[in-house]
Amino acid sequence: MNVQKKIIKAVGEIDVDVVQTACLAHDLGHPPFGHIAESELDKCAIENGVLDGFEGNPQSFRIVTYVAIHDAHDVKKRGLNLTRASLNALLKYPWSRGVEGNKKQKWGYYFGDKGSFEFARSRETHPDQRSAEAEIMDWADDVAYCIHDIDDFYRAGTIPLDRILAGGAESDLFLQHLSETGGSGAAEAATRIFKFPHDNLGSDLLVPFQGTSGQYRALRLFETKLIQRFLAISRPDDLRLDPNGESRLHVAPRLRSEVSALKGLMRFYVYEAPALVAQQFGQRRLIRELFEILLDAAHRRALMELFLRLSTSN
Repeated sequence: MNVQKKIIKAVGEIDVDVVQTACLAHDLGHPPFGHIAESELDKCAIENGVLDGFEGNPQSFRIVTYVAIHDAHDVKKRGLNLTRASLNALLKYPWSRGVEGNKKQKWGYYFGDKGSFEFARSRETHPDQRSAEAEIMDWADDVAYCIHDIDDFYRAGTIPLDRILAGGAESDLFLQHLSETGGSGAAEAATRIFKFPHDNLGSDLLVPFQGTSGQYRALRLFETKLIQRFLAISRPDDLRLDPNGESRLHVAPRLRSEVSALKGLMRFYVYEAPALVAQQFGQRRLIRELFEILLDAAHRRALMELFLRLSTSN
């Protein structure tokens, strides 16, 4: 058995289909409006006595194990009937909601789904450690998210990628923000990332997006180079399986800091943008109103079912 096969066996084997399943399913539970809606739904749930609130990751787990129906002829067969390995790969946070720290903010299953969670984790020997497939899914999600969202919001005119790449005041402003929020390493990572298009893509990305063929080509090449970089195509040791590490997928700190720097673009120009405060207020209000409407409908249905049972028994 060669070294690579020994490593794969040591981390519990790797199944490509399992990784793809986890990648396809991991965001099923995320509501519209992203994290704004998540936090508002969490408040609504807790206010109405749901101890573990709401979060997108346990909601994804509940959808594939209970809410979705895989057999149209037998609706009692709940969930998608996924394998144990696929369910385990979906668990980005393999624990229930805690009362402090990270476990209070992110968790993988609701208390009511403990049986499905224990089934998924029954072959794991390290509590709280993700499977190798879950680690791969998580890294793929980070890479796809930071690259494609920047593409979308540059084309929408929200992220001034052109001014950042050109250097000057806008670039200094963003790098200063990264230094204050992520440390000097984050700013250095951003500088490395932005050096490539500035040096290799000509002037197509140094102007606001206008939809020219040159800009589309430049964007696709920039994204391709980033993906190759984050998959460590030229430096394989930067991304490798590690059976003895705290994480079963070793990602070089250099790559993690660069992905974090790209995420910083979204936080600074999109999530924390003052112009979006009013819009986010409206999103929260809409989510709360829909929650109250659906909760009222559920209460009415429960009362009707109780009334029918009582009527039948009499």
